[in-house]
Amino acid sequence: MHDALREELPRFFVSSHNFSIYSENLVFINNILHLTIRGLLAYRLCVQAARLVCSLYFITAEVEVLSLDVSQHDSTVHARWRLRALPFHVIPLCFFKGGKASSYRTYDAYSTFYVGHDGLVHCHKLDKLMPVPPMPERRRGSLLALFGLLQVKESQPALSCLDALVMNAMMS
Repeated sequence: MHDALREELPRFFVSSHNFSIYSENLVFINNILHLTIRGLLAYRLCVQAARLVCSLYFITAEVEVLSLDVSQHDSTVHARWRLRALPFHVIPLCFFKGGKASSYRTYDAYSTFYVGHDGLVHCHKLDKLMPVPPMPERRRGSLLALFGLLQVKESQPALSCLDALVMNAMMS
């Protein structure tokens, strides 16, 4: 699955998508648009609609895969990717801003593909940002102790340290 996605994702706007790697009962969770789609046919329509909207809004668009990792313990493939595109409305401004290269827009996203026992993708989850892994408990305790030493309160985390510093500076 890793190899198939490594080849498919960068060619998203160049060639037709290979839907044979997806299950018929695919669930697509789009956390960017807060949308859940069920079924391969609906997913195909969603992918084609995304390609159509991008072709209408952008002159050029390409997908750059920044990282593609496989997690064996939960059978997932994590893909961090970037859409790099040039919108139509920016072209007149290219003459004044100093060229086309500075006018490109980038949009980062993170996809998680859940692979079933049959080797097909059963769920595709799309997020705007890469999820942050949970902090280990030992490190979390150290940070809480440090915040306790600094007298940081939950209600005013940033201001509680500054109050003491300002008061000390005024007294001196």
